[in-house]
Amino acid sequence: MAMDWKSIEERCTACGGTVAILLRHYGTGRTLFCRNVDREMPAASTIKVLLLAALLEEGISWEETLAPREEEKVPYSLVSLLDNPVWSVGDLARLMIFDSDNTATNLLLDRLGMDRVNRAGRALGLRGTQFRRKMMDFDAARQGRENVTTLADQALLYETLFAVSRGLALPDAMSSSGSNAFSGRSSIPWGGREGARKALEILLRVRSDSMLLRYFTEEECLLAHKPGGLPYVRHDAGIFFPGATVASACGDVPGGNAPEDAYFFGVFTTGMPEPEAKELIGRLSRYVYETRKEWLHA
Repeated sequence: MAMDWKSIEERCTACGGTVAILLRHYGTGRTLFCRNVDREMPAASTIKVLLLAALLEEGISWEETLAPREEEKVPYSLVSLLDNPVWSVGDLARLMIFDSDNTATNLLLDRLGMDRVNRAGRALGLRGTQFRRKMMDFDAARQGRENVTTLADQALLYETLFAVSRGLALPDAMSSSGSNAFSGRSSIPWGGREGARKALEILLRVRSDSMLLRYFTEEECLLAHKPGGLPYVRHDAGIFFPGATVASACGDVPGGNAPEDAYFFGVFTTGMPEPEAKELIGRLSRYVYETRKEWLHA
């Protein structure tokens, strides 16, 4: 089955919302398809990947403990529901990604400081990603202070993660400008190779199969990702590792064809009802996976 780019474009145009798509193969460094990748969109929980990157780069000890105050707890959070008086930074980081825990996210955001996280994003080359409020701060959102990102920025975050985990050259920016995002940079993103491997292991264990993995059987293909959603906003993006084990996907051991076959795929949607958006993301993801042998060697 050959990849039909025209059909993908037609389907996105007819969906009634805004759809951003990016497909990039790491083995060849080629971008196979991109659409609306520089369009700024509400970030939802995808912005937590930047916070994870900043946490690792800043070298905060994962054994450090934080004590949430009652007023800091937000609904639908394990940290809020459980009675633990203190939480380690490492456990909070895992909950932030595994379960999209918003109390954990806010505690870590306070620990680093919003300005510090946004500076880390700029140092990474992110042009359209910014924390403007805490999670679940709906008053700030109503005032127009929405956290934002672009699919190009998410692609750059993940490709940098992939490169650092393997000691490869850092990528250029994914935006249309094509300039090198890392010229003049003095530090290594993601806290170096050890931090990048730690981040990959966490992102590979995200418990969400409603979008990119919607039409995959269990453990059919490893995916390092962090989805996100708000009313009429549904995003999912990450690194697919066909044929890889967790160890090889993290860059710990050779094998599994992880470096050669790994690819980034992301779909961001706004202005679409949730069921239709999830269906579109899932169908596109399955189609890309099934046609990978065609576009890998095109």
